[in-house]
Amino acid sequence: MDERRRSQRSAVSFPVRYRPIGTALIDDVVDISETGMFMSCEEPLALGTRIELDFPEGKRQTLRIEAEVVRVVWGGRHQGEKIPAGMAVRFERLTEARITRLRRIIHDFEQRRA
Repeated sequence: MDERRRSQRSAVSFPVRYRPIGTALIDDVVDISETGMFMSCEEPLALGTRIELDFPEGKRQTLRIEAEVVRVVWGGRHQGEKIPAGMAVRFERLTEARITRLRRIIHDFEQRRA
């Protein structure tokens, strides 16, 4: 695990809706933890951009989490492997109840990949 991370990342792949003020976008989550995630996107937002994320939770419910863009990757290759363009976001204002719901969502998507 990367020493800068405070919690373990899970490799997943699912769409997440997010929105900077006045916009709604959908891109794919690449990996996620209780404190943040990396998502692939062709045009990452600027560092420091605050966004709201809507995670699918059941058939009609979503978990909304506020986040901030903390790293931007423009893609390319590293040591022969393709690196997708995207951005890392840090989750903010998470209550224990929201963390519990997020853990459940991560677990459900991990089970789908297995």
